[in-house]
Amino acid sequence: MPSITVKNTDDALTAAIHHTKPKLRSKSAPWSDLDEPTWRKPDVLLAILSMAGATNLQTVSAALSSPQTDVFKDLAVFRNHYAHKNLDTALRCRKLYIKYGQPRGTRPTMVLLGRQPQRPQSLLYDWIDDIENVVTLMD
Repeated sequence: MPSITVKNTDDALTAAIHHTKPKLRSKSAPWSDLDEPTWRKPDVLLAILSMAGATNLQTVSAALSSPQTDVFKDLAVFRNHYAHKNLDTALRCRKLYIKYGQPRGTRPTMVLLGRQPQRPQSLLYDWIDDIENVVTLMD
């Protein structure tokens, strides 16, 4: 990819989109939400930081590589359920119930508010702690 001068947020977003979605390289700003990279995916974020020459890439990579959590993957499943509330998103949530020690038929909200076996707090609080740990490791 050719070198790009970043003068503003549109330039930065354009560079990120062109890097992660080669089919859009002939387009330019303004961008839609659907054009943007999938920021929640650690590998996408790391690829963009690498392309940008971020000096803290190793630190961010180490923080995001923690094998202790699936928050970045599984939280998106629940977010999509609450945003779209359809059968498909509900079924995707249900696939996670057993993983988090909840009985089948439990409503998505109760999965998030429920505790996994051997955990002192709800899944949602565990995820908040996981995100805080990742951010702390990036500091």
